[in-house]
Amino acid sequence: MLKNKVARAVIPVAFAAAALVGGTASASAAPAPAGPAAVQDDPCGLHVHSGNGYYRNCGSRSVKILVTKVFTANERFCVGAGTEKFVGTWNNIWNSYVEGYDCDPNA
Repeated sequence: MLKNKVARAVIPVAFAAAALVGGTASASAAPAPAGPAAVQDDPCGLHVHSGNGYYRNCGSRSVKILVTKVFTANERFCVGAGTEKFVGTWNNIWNSYVEGYDCDPNA
């Protein structure tokens, strides 16, 4: 169990290091966006940026998710296809679950 957690923690670091080494020319060509990293750089699903939780939907349909929280009430979100949504502060997030598809992200 611990070995799996360590492996999951090491893999993103290795990819980030490889991106910095291999992508220095392209990184200097354009300024970094404000806020979270560009959507195409983020992992799909629930992830963290600077202490905040985000959910990235890599699918071609909008997805309704339930985000379970530790200290506050659970919340539901609709995340549009190919978009990323802020879902709360990371230290308060327990997990996320897909509840359905084809919701309205603007509702």
